[in-house]
Amino acid sequence: MIDLPNPFRVLAADPAVTDLIGTNPVRCFPHGQAPQGVAYPYVTHMAPSIRPINSLDSGGAPADTALVQVSIWSSNAGGAVASADQVYRAVRAALEVDHDIEALRDKGKDAATGSYRIDLDVRMFAHRVDIAERAY
Repeated sequence: MIDLPNPFRVLAADPAVTDLIGTNPVRCFPHGQAPQGVAYPYVTHMAPSIRPINSLDSGGAPADTALVQVSIWSSNAGGAVASADQVYRAVRAALEVDHDIEALRDKGKDAATGSYRIDLDVRMFAHRVDIAERAY
């Protein structure tokens, strides 16, 4: 299986994030896979753009970079416990340690679901173990 850049490991290991999105389970799901009726708040993610970081002398791309969309979903916008804004701040702080935030979008309240949503585009990197373990 390909080890794609994935924010789950970062978010699940951060106590400020899990205080808001839980630990059993950690409510962080691949886009489109949040269970029906999942408790708010929760996070979804998808990597719509992944590309290898090529190097002329490495024998192959030693890492992949992905633009990962991370979406925060909540039943309220701000001011309440576990609001979209509070989760956004914790998620951003956890991801910014090792990754670059490239865009932020406050999507506001979704008319169909009544959910509040904030999106972050995060540049993440995944080092390829199969390349790193090669003997040169």
